[in-house]
Amino acid sequence: MSTEIAAARRAPSLAAVAEAAGVSMQTVSRVSRGFDNVSPDTRERVQRAMDTLGYRPNRAARALRSGRFRTIGVIMFTLASFGNMRTLEAIADAAGAADFTITLLPMASRTEEGVRSAFSRLHEQAVDGVVIIIESHIIDTAEVALPDGVPMVVVDSTGTTEHPAIDTDQADGARQATQHLLDLGHETVWHVAGPES
Repeated sequence: MSTEIAAARRAPSLAAVAEAAGVSMQTVSRVSRGFDNVSPDTRERVQRAMDTLGYRPNRAARALRSGRFRTIGVIMFTLASFGNMRTLEAIADAAGAADFTITLLPMASRTEEGVRSAFSRLHEQAVDGVVIIIESHIIDTAEVALPDGVPMVVVDSTGTTEHPAIDTDQADGARQATQHLLDLGHETVWHVAGPES
């Protein structure tokens, strides 16, 4: 491959943006990280140079410097469940709003071995925290360990885990929905259940 082609494929550097904007690399770094100690005119000049050159901050380099990856790991068994998909969608939305990404670590089977396998793969990932969407008793009996310093929360359906857990109160939600329909004057309220999980 010729050096011209390799150079054309290389992403623009912080130094190239600094040169184009007529500022220091530290100023470009401050602008790219959203610091507010840069004058509006300088910020605009740097932003224009970034846009013109197609500069994107290197998340991997930033993670190496800070030790934070801005990534949440999500361990779950199935994507076929509507509830799991809605939960995953909410996690992705919240992560995106906080400028985080998610890494999905699906389990091959809803067994202790499946949990151990997912946690083993987690050790290879660069994540700042983990959300686990499986029955907590499987986690408790699988004897798994998170990488040191990685917080986790279980989206739990039993409320009996030793780990931090959250859940929806589905019984109360059903009561409220039923009461709402009765308050509207409906005399009969039917419940159509999905498949047992």
